[in-house]
Amino acid sequence: MNTIIMNYAENNNAGNAEQCGNVPPVNVYGRADGQFVQPQRQLQGPPEAKKVYGIRDFIFAVMTVIIGFITLKLFFTEGEIFPFAEVIASGWYHVIVATLAVMAVIYIGKKPTASQWAIFGCVILFCAVPVFSSTGLVRFLSWVYAAILLCYFAYSFITSKPLFSDGFLREICEAVFAVPFANFAAAPKCVAVPFANKEKGEKSKTALYILLGVLCSIPAVIIACTALSSADDNFGRLLSGITGGFFDNFFSNVIILAVSIPLSFLLFGAMSGAKGRKRKMTGDTGRAAKVPAVAICSALTPLILIYLLFFACQLPYYMSAFGGVLPDGYSYSGYARQGFFELCGVAVLDLMVIFIAGVLAKRNENGRKPVAVRIYSAVFSLITILLICSAMSKMIMYIGEYGLTGLRFYTSWFMILLGIVFLVLILHEIFPGMKTVATLFISFTVMFGALCFCDPDARIAQYNVESYLSGEIAETDTGSLAMLSEGAAPYVERLKDSDSAYYNCCNRVLITMKESRTSGVYFPLSFTSLKANEIYDRI
Repeated sequence: MNTIIMNYAENNNAGNAEQCGNVPPVNVYGRADGQFVQPQRQLQGPPEAKKVYGIRDFIFAVMTVIIGFITLKLFFTEGEIFPFAEVIASGWYHVIVATLAVMAVIYIGKKPTASQWAIFGCVILFCAVPVFSSTGLVRFLSWVYAAILLCYFAYSFITSKPLFSDGFLREICEAVFAVPFANFAAAPKCVAVPFANKEKGEKSKTALYILLGVLCSIPAVIIACTALSSADDNFGRLLSGITGGFFDNFFSNVIILAVSIPLSFLLFGAMSGAKGRKRKMTGDTGRAAKVPAVAICSALTPLILIYLLFFACQLPYYMSAFGGVLPDGYSYSGYARQGFFELCGVAVLDLMVIFIAGVLAKRNENGRKPVAVRIYSAVFSLITILLICSAMSKMIMYIGEYGLTGLRFYTSWFMILLGIVFLVLILHEIFPGMKTVATLFISFTVMFGALCFCDPDARIAQYNVESYLSGEIAETDTGSLAMLSEGAAPYVERLKDSDSAYYNCCNRVLITMKESRTSGVYFPLSFTSLKANEIYDRI
């Protein structure tokens, strides 16, 4: 009976084929060829093989546990918990990041390319900022930048895309957050290597017995060390020096160690993830933009007209900024602040307009934006640059009248950086084939490096003191000098020696700078500290 049914089905299918021809099956949920549409990107290639860890992984995992403990231990100095930014600004965290960078190169075991070596060099460079700069803010920011670059350096070994290409910000987020958490369990697996080697059962059992024996001896060792330290002060000091004072606050250190273990797992996860196979994304990346250029230009034209009308109405106002003349009814501070807030609002708006126009514009056969859209984007960038020049002129007037402060210094730097960004965007519209992301990265790195290594506090004090001594400004505020780091000490001493009216005030400023070293996280490995030491000795 089954044979008859099968023959009937074959004959029926053959007849349908003769009547209809070779028609591919139709899938109502996908394309006509029966394949499902995959709008999301997928990883190419077979699933990654299960990682096998060895004694080398064990050594590096233990090292990251130690570094994780040191990282959190810095928060607990002399019984106090220091603010997060202050600890990082001390400089010791830069040493930790540099150590992790060197460990990553050795552990990953892959030969870096020239671009990867450049990223590694930037990490080490910005980790050296505390040696050359005493300014707390740039120390903090340089550590943040070095840590992000370190994560991207590790991530660059598992991405098949060229470095600093489209999607750079998304890759940065993956490098900082996704990869460490995705490999969170790598560290405990590596730590368990000596005790989980099934091929060497006897050696594994021996290592386990040794570990258990050491753990059982800890209570007895603590009791003995405590008693002997109380009996002999010399032995107590010797023991404290050998252990780094670990047993002085044993229970608090154990708590810190327990809390630092998850942190060390994340640190090791970033390195461990870099040893995986390359990630190559395939599949549809989304629908192509189909908005005609005429529609986009029509939408942007009213905004261009508003800008032109604004410039026409405010022409005398902006010309006064370029001419160095303060308009009636304005103070220098109000004039400068108003220009800066105008600049920030327009810059954000223009960046959004340029980005949205670039995303929505229908591309030509070469995959480039239409010429009209590129011209409009360049015009928006040029308008922003004009506003930046006007705002900088106002700030220069303000600084020339009252001198520099930290806020004025960093605001000026930020406006120059914005100008460079929009200048690069103009070049991108003129030369669509240029590597825009790489150019922006290099520009930002150079500008940020100039900020970090110029030691802003020293430059602020230098400008104010020299401007006062030359008669360009009427007075200088010693109270604001006292708020600067000790990089300003040479210029405070110069003011003290040049003007007797400031002698006592400058001495108090120098004493305040010296007392700031009492922090438990003070970083002495700095050229500014060496210069300041000589000045403090002369007080």
